Amino acid sequence: MSEKDLTATVPTLKTDEPLDIYTLLSTANLVPLPSNNHTSWPDIRRATWSNLGDICTSKEKQVTQFLESSKWISLRLDLKGFSTQSKQLFPDKKYSPLFATAMHNTMLALMTEMHAVHGFTQSDEITLLLKPNYNETRAVYNPHPFGGKRDKLVSLSASFASVVLMQQLIRLGVPLPFMSESQIEMDKENMKDSSWRPTVHFDARAASWDSEKDAFQLILWRAQDCTVNGLSDAVHKSNLPGKKGLTLLNSVEKVKVLHENGLLPLEDHQAHGVYVQRQRHLIDAVDQKTGENLTVDRGVLVYIKGSVLCNLKTGVIKL
Repeated sequence: MSEKDLTATVPTLKTDEPLDIYTLLSTANLVPLPSNNHTSWPDIRRATWSNLGDICTSKEKQVTQFLESSKWISLRLDLKGFSTQSKQLFPDKKYSPLFATAMHNTMLALMTEMHAVHGFTQSDEITLLLKPNYNETRAVYNPHPFGGKRDKLVSLSASFASVVLMQQLIRLGVPLPFMSESQIEMDKENMKDSSWRPTVHFDARAASWDSEKDAFQLILWRAQDCTVNGLSDAVHKSNLPGKKGLTLLNSVEKVKVLHENGLLPLEDHQAHGVYVQRQRHLIDAVDQKTGENLTVDRGVLVYIKGSVLCNLKTGVIKL
């Protein structure tokens, strides 16, 4: 079935109407593709994903100043003005594996800092999910980071991620377009020129959710966005003749064009995004006081390769 068939007009759901994306994922077939070098995706109408996106953004607008400790929390970050900044960062207009690596490392650092249990990154976005921290001894929920203060969570997650990403880009050798010395000299009495500031900085938004499955819908929505836009990005950043016209093709047709021109497979970050889950593992450790070798239960960040949508459908990802 072509993407045109998947995007037929359907009545728009109200954002407070239940949408069981998990049932749809479990029953949907995968879209047949003309290449084995690209991961398929569940055959679900685009309008359904649009409705889910409306639900997610509505939740982000409803969040209060203090996030309840018994709720799941989502943090969604993206780079401010990245479409413009990417032209400065990557003047060759090609896909950058170095930038993808920097985004992966930034997500891991942010997951560690915020004690997140789910993390997903694609393009210039990072999405994290934080679970309620229940204290069984005291039978109470411990507060979320920063006392659950929304403004603290979004501002400090955005600033922390911005600093880490800058460090990563510098470490990986990606040139950052600050003002030149001559430009600074010309404008030193009035440093309002926006081209002077570093080009990479995140903004962030938060939401609270009743359950893990509710919160994970946000990652599913962003994963679907990557499924569509990753192919468009691959076509846009190729050297194919007439690529402006090719960007108007549906996703299945884009897979065909990329396959026929030897441009598949795409890297994970571009094809379907990168997902990391915090899992409980028994690991070897040493008691710092006694020097005794121990086996301890710890939360470990685990990269789960492949498409989030397909992995959830097949049970590779478990919630």
